[in-house]
Amino acid sequence: MSRDNASSTSKQVSGAISPGKPLSSRTTSTRFQDPNLPSHTPSQNHDHGQPPQHNPNQIHKNSSLSRPALHHRRTTVQTRYISMLLALDAIPTFHNFLASFFTWLLLAGYLVFPATFSSFQKRGLDDMEAGARNELEKKILGTVKNVSLLYVAAFCCGVGVAGSTWLWWKHRKNYVWVIQRLLVPCLMNSIAGLLSTLVNVYSARDGQYSVTAKATLGVTGAFSVVGAALFLLYNYVALSSVKRKHRHEVRDLEKSLGGEDVLRGRG
Repeated sequence: MSRDNASSTSKQVSGAISPGKPLSSRTTSTRFQDPNLPSHTPSQNHDHGQPPQHNPNQIHKNSSLSRPALHHRRTTVQTRYISMLLALDAIPTFHNFLASFFTWLLLAGYLVFPATFSSFQKRGLDDMEAGARNELEKKILGTVKNVSLLYVAAFCCGVGVAGSTWLWWKHRKNYVWVIQRLLVPCLMNSIAGLLSTLVNVYSARDGQYSVTAKATLGVTGAFSVVGAALFLLYNYVALSSVKRKHRHEVRDLEKSLGGEDVLRGRG
């Protein structure tokens, strides 16, 4: 009876396994591991020089505890001179354009004024008496030639001066911008107008100063003197004082930072 049970059991097992499919050679030890690679245990990895696995949270906690504190220090000082330089970028581009336009109008007025100069031609008047000729010369030189151009020149100079004065008042605290955009161009243009007036009088008018020539010479000379005085005042007094104070503050900051570094090195 037991032999029959054993034979029936073996038949069931042999029937369950197909003869055409070989049995799987995988075992529990090679199911998730390449059989060609040697197997290492955690203790073997540690013995062969590989570091053991650690918890990243624990590493972050230990590094944050052992990390030295960073010393934040101020390496620049916000002086008035630096504020002026930084404010140059904040000034609208339209104001820069207006500064160039107004100073150009001033120069245009200076160049148009010589066209209104009158002169006395002495040729053909040799038979005239000296007294009458002098009286005629004074009358001619007292008149204005090309009155319309005189209005144009006066308008250009007036608008240029008014616009430059408005821009100076608006940005008067920024010495750098005032010097670069207003004082230097106005001074150069005034000197150019003064030279243009003198050249016109002594080359085209035979040295005769008409009323408009005298007025133009006075205006260009006055603007040249005022422009030079303002330039010297702003550049060599006001701006130099701001730069001097800036150097002192920077030097004091460097000394204080140097002292902190020495104390930190000793500590």
